[in-house]
Amino acid sequence: MAAMLLIGTNVNATDVCSLKIGDAEAINYESLEAAFAAMDGTQNQTVVLTMLADATFDGTDLVKAPVDGIQELQTENGYVFSGNDFTWDLKHFTVTNAHWGRFRLHANNYTIKGDLDAQDHPLGTIVFADLKSNSQCGIYLYGETNENSSVHTNLTIEKGVTISSMGYAIAVMANGTYAYNVKVDIYGTITSTGESAISILGTVQGIPSQGNEAAAPTINIHDGASVTVPADKAALYVAGYGNWVIEGTVEGGTGIYAKAGNITIQGNGTVIATAATHTEAEPNGNGYTGGMGSAIIQDSKNGYAGGMTLVVTGNATLESQASDGYAIEEIKTDASQSKTENITIVSGTLTGDIEMTGDLQAQVVLNGTITGGTFSTDISEFLNPSQKAVQPVEDPVTHVITYEVVVGRVAALNADGLATFSCPDYNVVLPAGLKAYKAIEVGEEEVTFALVAEGNGVVVLPKETGFVLAGAAGSYSLPQKSTGDAIEVSGNLLKPSTEWGASYKNNAYILHGNELWIYNGDTFKDDKAFLPISGGVGAPKRIVLKADAATAVENVEFEAVKAVKFIENGQVLIKRGETIYNVQGQIVK
Repeated sequence: MAAMLLIGTNVNATDVCSLKIGDAEAINYESLEAAFAAMDGTQNQTVVLTMLADATFDGTDLVKAPVDGIQELQTENGYVFSGNDFTWDLKHFTVTNAHWGRFRLHANNYTIKGDLDAQDHPLGTIVFADLKSNSQCGIYLYGETNENSSVHTNLTIEKGVTISSMGYAIAVMANGTYAYNVKVDIYGTITSTGESAISILGTVQGIPSQGNEAAAPTINIHDGASVTVPADKAALYVAGYGNWVIEGTVEGGTGIYAKAGNITIQGNGTVIATAATHTEAEPNGNGYTGGMGSAIIQDSKNGYAGGMTLVVTGNATLESQASDGYAIEEIKTDASQSKTENITIVSGTLTGDIEMTGDLQAQVVLNGTITGGTFSTDISEFLNPSQKAVQPVEDPVTHVITYEVVVGRVAALNADGLATFSCPDYNVVLPAGLKAYKAIEVGEEEVTFALVAEGNGVVVLPKETGFVLAGAAGSYSLPQKSTGDAIEVSGNLLKPSTEWGASYKNNAYILHGNELWIYNGDTFKDDKAFLPISGGVGAPKRIVLKADAATAVENVEFEAVKAVKFIENGQVLIKRGETIYNVQGQIVK
């Protein structure tokens, strides 16, 4: 330990820090205030401040480093650092403010580092325990008014550091309405007891031009980093425009409350809402009330930059611990239109519902931007059904059902022995051994089928023509004779949908073994979707229509059903030979 303390010259028991400026010899100081004062006026220097003991500071003095174009830095109380590459090595010591001093950073690189214990826990600590109010901040960063400026302000919080604050620990502050070229990299632990831990403040309005998006302030929460606040606060308050990349852990009553900018949760990024119950967000002044219980809230609110996007990918986790909470909640507290431009989910695990305003949901469905992931609820309403579907998966031990987004819905038999899968013209994954065929040539006594294009077990079921499933299982067998990639089916005649056909609009019927199935709508439902014709080994013998109110004729005997036709008013016509049978029922909706 003695060797660790021998930094600088003439170390005394009262020395709390060592300051090295440029190539000059390090000098020890008995207070942080004295060390900060020694930095006054330095520019374009490499400055290293090393703690030798625990220390406090009162924060009433001002380091008057010249700062062009940022008047506030010349007048506000606190410590201004500008123009120097500054490293603050906390070692294993704790620095606590005794008043409400703050650090204001502008230009060049700032690094705060500390030691780790044997379990890799951080030992270096900064405590902002007595800010002027909860809305104050421990460390402010200021950017540029010109997105093409060569001046950058970079802050790195290394793994060995914990920053604890009664207000914001770190915030990006607008220079006017801009904060270009600010970057924060967090590897350590950030906490707040009375406010969000990290924020880009809502005064940051500047959105970079296309192709220069990286100029927006960027905050990276790296793998292993932790950001936590109490269960009645939002861990990250994303009020101003910027870029957020989260690979570490973020926890609070709400994980992220956003009104502007771009958020990406990737790698092992985890965002957890710890509030026990969900509360609705309501606008007030320049902030919000309520809004707890959601991993991420994206709030369209007038007066804020908007331009929001959300990307969830990798092994990301979004979790609400409230039984009525949301993994993603997209709201409009006082804006007429959604300011969220897009929500993209590629992969990850989401626990909690998803809530979107109607205009955003329509866009997400149309563009098909949810392409993967595992969800605690059925999110079919947010998927483009021509591209993706959800597959329920039951845990064999807990029997908890989750929902996986897959390329196509997997065909499987339900309790009635009927297959369930996506709508015609939608992607469908067929079980092993099954193939899908469509009619390509219709004769008087037989029809020839071609195998629907198949790759990796995925087929696109055609909307405009009938199709059949065939395979080795007895329940799927058809009278057929294989000729290359086509089969011939005799005895049950199918004709194009313009006449007697296998489909009508989005409906289709499937000759499945000895059953005739009718599909209707976007999802299979027993009370609407099927017209089973069951019987012996030969031709179908009986029609049973399942409907909310069973109006169909049951136990109607047919020796050979030839074809089916759908008409606008919900009737189903069954043709046997030249005789047409009319079955009433709410099949076509």
